[in-house]
Amino acid sequence: MRLKPAPSPIFKHSLRTLSVYALSLHVFASGCGDDARKPAEPVGIGKPDNAANQNIRVDEGGIVGVPRPGVLALLIPTSNLTSQTAKGTLRLVLAAVGGSTALAQLDVPYELGPNQTQSLAAEVTLPSDILEPADWVKYNLKVTGAGDLHITRSLFAMVPGQDVRLEGPATVTRNRKVAYRVRVQDPVAYRARAGVPVVGGAGHGQHLTSA
Repeated sequence: MRLKPAPSPIFKHSLRTLSVYALSLHVFASGCGDDARKPAEPVGIGKPDNAANQNIRVDEGGIVGVPRPGVLALLIPTSNLTSQTAKGTLRLVLAAVGGSTALAQLDVPYELGPNQTQSLAAEVTLPSDILEPADWVKYNLKVTGAGDLHITRSLFAMVPGQDVRLEGPATVTRNRKVAYRVRVQDPVAYRARAGVPVVGGAGHGQHLTSA
């Protein structure tokens, strides 16, 4: 009489687990069908910018703001897309991020010759709570024009950053006069910016000017 060894309980459990897993996989694959291979539909967030209409185009990335006491001086590169003179008005609105109330608003007229590009100049009054560079992120500039031309640009992206370097001796001997050179430069292109006022000094809050 020949005896057969009993199957191992662990082996039985493994076969049962494998069967359940294979069945689940089959059900999942059957339920997905062809839809599983289709790419997900893009989800739109807000209204996308439209930098052009039938006549002109605004260079959104080229809009620059230069801070001055109480105001922001703007340069808005605008191009005529036609072979005829383009005349009209751009409306500028300064608003808080997520807000609809205009904190400052003005209309900027333009008259561009055939295929001409020009930087339109304007100034908007700044909110009083902008005290440091990080505060720029709280506000947007909205530019609208004829047709469906509309742009929303963060002030933080418009105002160029600045690096300040103080060049001179690291230590000073008592009763000896020394000179320091202040350099303000573009943090990306490393170009010097002359005439920019800088508050600083050797512990006395002196007002310096970059060379």
